[in-house]
Amino acid sequence: MKHDIRFMDDHFEVVYTGEATPEGFDSVLHDLTGHESWRPGAAILNDYRAVDFTRLKNYSKIEAIAEIIYRYREKLGPIRVADLFSENEIRTYAKLEKTIRSYHGYEFEYYSADDFDKALLWLKKRR
Repeated sequence: MKHDIRFMDDHFEVVYTGEATPEGFDSVLHDLTGHESWRPGAAILNDYRAVDFTRLKNYSKIEAIAEIIYRYREKLGPIRVADLFSENEIRTYAKLEKTIRSYHGYEFEYYSADDFDKALLWLKKRR
């Protein structure tokens, strides 16, 4: 899974492409928390509309991603995350989110492919 990270004044936007893998999530968290503008508790808009989640449809891989996120918990802080998905992938990722939330208690919201503005509005509500 490839990613492009951009800092947009008060939040990060991360655009993903390719096939979702645990290694891809580890890579983006490494790059995101190492970004010069990163601060724990930042707001993040993840754009997963061009990602294939087919290989994440088993629980062991979902749990592996939750464990990767757990390793970054101190650097992440109390993040607020808005995720954009294609309609086909929302259900798959919702399973991952439940596992992540149980590990970390982060705030997540999901939006379909055409709801970019709604996602951004929710993300900025708290700021």
